[in-house]
Amino acid sequence: GSVALSRTSAGEPIVSGLFRQKYDGKVEFFRQFVRLSHCDAGMGQIVYETVTGRIVGANDYVAEGGSVASAIGDLLCSSVKYFPRTPPASSPKPAASTF
Repeated sequence: GSVALSRTSAGEPIVSGLFRQKYDGKVEFFRQFVRLSHCDAGMGQIVYETVTGRIVGANDYVAEGGSVASAIGDLLCSSVKYFPRTPPASSPKPAASTF
């Protein structure tokens, strides 16, 4: 997958990941993101959206919480150290770091 620092439409810094899933014979791509303020707090929400930016859901995120959402949030939040801490002021298409 790929991970990027960007901002929400309201300008709040986020870390996001682009993921692929295969379901019922179809491959779908989607993005999940955590606000950097939630990473810093160790809890908050992980938000799910389509690749076009339509939000389709959210789950609670607790660092090291033992759930799948928490594991994904931990992955995203731990990747922040590989980026400059401040994302671009305007980032309609986040610059990605692939790992």
